[in-house]
Amino acid sequence: MYDVGNYAIASTNLDFYRNLAPADSKYYSSAQWGKLASEILQQNWDEAMEELERLKDNISAALHLTYSEVLVQRAWLIHWGLFVYFNHPQGRDSIIDVFFTPETLS
Repeated sequence: MYDVGNYAIASTNLDFYRNLAPADSKYYSSAQWGKLASEILQQNWDEAMEELERLKDNISAALHLTYSEVLVQRAWLIHWGLFVYFNHPQGRDSIIDVFFTPETLS
């Protein structure tokens, strides 16, 4: 559904998958990123902001990632987050919080 532009259906299906799959599943992280992309492409900024928060928390809690993998995930989080931060009403305040957290500065 994602490849043909049905982002609402893709978002719903990814939600179903995330609710059924364990958080340490091989594809759970990919489902999170897909959900974020679907929300951004639908311009659902409130839900996209919630997804960013979930992703940020899951990246910080991921024990199976190496330090360099965590840095790559955080870089992608900032990249995708820019779409949300500059379109969400409270996004400009949130971006400052993200850039000055201890995890981001390290």
